Amino acid sequence: MVVVDGTLQGLLPELVFLAFAYRRWNMGVAVLAAAVAGLSPAIRDNIAYNVTWPLEYQLTYGVIVVLSAAVIAGVGARLLTTALARSGALAPFPSARG
Repeated sequence: MVVVDGTLQGLLPELVFLAFAYRRWNMGVAVLAAAVAGLSPAIRDNIAYNVTWPLEYQLTYGVIVVLSAAVIAGVGARLLTTALARSGALAPFPSARG
């Protein structure tokens, strides 16, 4: 299941980047991609582990997972990419110019 989880968490944000034709690398796209990546564990965890929880707990858990993914993976990754781009380490990559 780890391989399936990892595949979904990697594939879903790639679909977001594909929707923007791999041309936009700004904060909004990064946060959206990260939030979409958070959908997979939010849904799967509720089905596999939290099935006995009341629905409102499951929904709250899902929202927390998606929001934390957006903040940590979206905002955090974009800030890190921006800092690395300023240092020149990412100069050859399109994400450094976003």
